Amino acid sequence: MNSIIKSNNIFRNVLNKRHIINNNNNNRVSYRFYSSSNNYQNFNNNKNNNKNNNNNNNKNYFKDFMAVGIVGGLSLAIPSIAFCVECFEEDDEFITQIKTGFKFPKILSTEYPFNLVNIGSRKLSFINMNVYSIGFYINKDNAKNKLNEHYSNQSKEDFCMNKVEIAQDILDKGIGVTIKIRPTRKVNWGHIYGGFQRSLIIMLLKKYDMPLDEIEVLMNQLKSTLKSTQEISTTESIDFIKNDGLDPSLIILFNNKQVLEIKDKRLANCFFDFYLGDNTKTPEARNQFFENLWSIFNHDQILNNNIHHTLTNPI
Repeated sequence: MNSIIKSNNIFRNVLNKRHIINNNNNNRVSYRFYSSSNNYQNFNNNKNNNKNNNNNNNKNYFKDFMAVGIVGGLSLAIPSIAFCVECFEEDDEFITQIKTGFKFPKILSTEYPFNLVNIGSRKLSFINMNVYSIGFYINKDNAKNKLNEHYSNQSKEDFCMNKVEIAQDILDKGIGVTIKIRPTRKVNWGHIYGGFQRSLIIMLLKKYDMPLDEIEVLMNQLKSTLKSTQEISTTESIDFIKNDGLDPSLIILFNNKQVLEIKDKRLANCFFDFYLGDNTKTPEARNQFFENLWSIFNHDQILNNNIHHTLTNPI
């Protein structure tokens, strides 16, 4: 019993420090988000107290240090196609990010035959440091079957203007997606987990109005993926997989071996909304994901056997 109380206090202490719980009333939750215009938007689940809470909360803004990420480059999930900004190399099985030397498999695995859509980076802008490279994967066949009818005839511009709607369809229609993370410098699991802890808590609160006790259980499960002090070197990888189906799990692989499965659709959806949604920390990689997804749907229009292109070349 004491350990449960201690854990609960620690979790609520994190929320208090980050201004997620209103200190004047622990039963009233306020939400904060960082927008593209660099202004925080406040939300409150008690409509009658919105005005008062906003007046009080505006004095307590905190700087969100996990700032926007950048895309280091990208590659298409279509055979023999790869795009370059800083440059990539391609062979039959991998796309290699030149600046890091990281090899991203074109097909995630035999168990999860998801196709590589693009490669990006997450960056701490205030110190101009890349944290990790990211490979975005999707079940291409499933995506085409479930999304093509609605989006295949759209122009690239129109398709990319519908990012929010398409991302929600990917989550709602049971399309498998994966994020593969490769650290660009030695970090530990605590650093990586801390990078999305706050955002996931806020999204679970906002999207699902979940009680804090339920969120605590899910976040503690996610945190238990590895020991907080577990070092993750530049030769290692972590995969976050949302499997196919209408009731998906969040499956986590460390060095291609499963270490955890959290059977909760809400957490799985919020995790990928963290990267593909409007409040993404990797906006350029997100934009490129949808550009390349459009190309997948329209692959017959793309010339095969071209190994490298620049961003300025038409698809």
